Amino acid sequence: MTKKRRTRSRPLPGLVTAAQVAERAGVSKMTVSRVVNGSKRVTDETRRAVKTAIKELGFVPSQLARRLTGRRLGVVALLVPDLANPFFTQVIHGCEDVMRDAGFTILLGNSGEAPHREKSFLETVGALQVDGVILGATGDAATAAVQRLQRAGIAVVLIDRSVADVDADLVVGAAVTPAYLLTQHLLGHGHRRIAMVGGSPEASTSRDRIRGYRDALRDHGIEPDERLIMGGAFTREVGKTTGAALLVAPDRPTAIVAANSLLAFGVIDAALDLDLRVAKDLAVVSFDDVEVTAGRPFLTCADQPAEEVGRIAAVRLLKRLNGDESPAETIVLDTQVRIRASCGCDPGGRSTDPSAAFGENPATGSQLAGE
Repeated sequence: MTKKRRTRSRPLPGLVTAAQVAERAGVSKMTVSRVVNGSKRVTDETRRAVKTAIKELGFVPSQLARRLTGRRLGVVALLVPDLANPFFTQVIHGCEDVMRDAGFTILLGNSGEAPHREKSFLETVGALQVDGVILGATGDAATAAVQRLQRAGIAVVLIDRSVADVDADLVVGAAVTPAYLLTQHLLGHGHRRIAMVGGSPEASTSRDRIRGYRDALRDHGIEPDERLIMGGAFTREVGKTTGAALLVAPDRPTAIVAANSLLAFGVIDAALDLDLRVAKDLAVVSFDDVEVTAGRPFLTCADQPAEEVGRIAAVRLLKRLNGDESPAETIVLDTQVRIRASCGCDPGGRSTDPSAAFGENPATGSQLAGE
């Protein structure tokens, strides 16, 4: 009786995964992606092993198929933490302008600062094999999801917030220096009990703004009082809640630095509820140049170039899609500090002489302007 020889069945092309190719070749999925995309960061020996495994298994990755037909999917995903935040609305406009001109459609998502929603969105766009992702992360909770996208060969550019253990381009407005300058300006008005409503501790920009605030106090001989540093989501509701908690204390602060304009408006709501006059009884300064009422701008703020953040992030992503394999870069854009009435200055910023109050900028990345 002749023994039948058992042969290894060849998987159907559509069912073969990059993980199977990696296992056959004895490499990582990232290496498979690099070979598929023609990266030079692979040795000849490794490239031959991966190509042999691809041939044996009949692997036809969707990205490779697009290259062979000269087409992309033509879709880029953009995920932001809060669509209700005007800062991110402007970022979206900047991204859309560049991507539309390049022939791409943007798939927009809103995580609502919720890591589980962020994870679900990133998993979905990864399965769709979008061409790239521009991500305003909730924080370091996004690490695993971003790494999965990168292992799948999907380019990722970060905006506004860094993500731990992720090697990707980051486009962000200056944070430490403007927070330093805002705090220093309040010190120039004579304030010594200054609070910080810092936003989510998960966000790198929130941590950076708190750092600038702390540095300014210490440079002026004041040790930061941890009871005056409060965080939470970047929303008006949180600003009002934390503002109220600070302002009902017997030794309440006389000035507050808010990590964004929504938090600042919430702090102002709390002050009004307590019959405190903003700029008279309480000075308020913030990040982002957003106003909610008609008339002359009121809020002293660090005005981040939100639309430029979106535009540059989109340009960086297009370069990656066109084969740019240079090291990941962090791009920090100048942020202009605008002096207005909410800090106690008159509308022209003349209550405190900026040159006397600020002196030389402690670091680059910010400009001062009175209005």
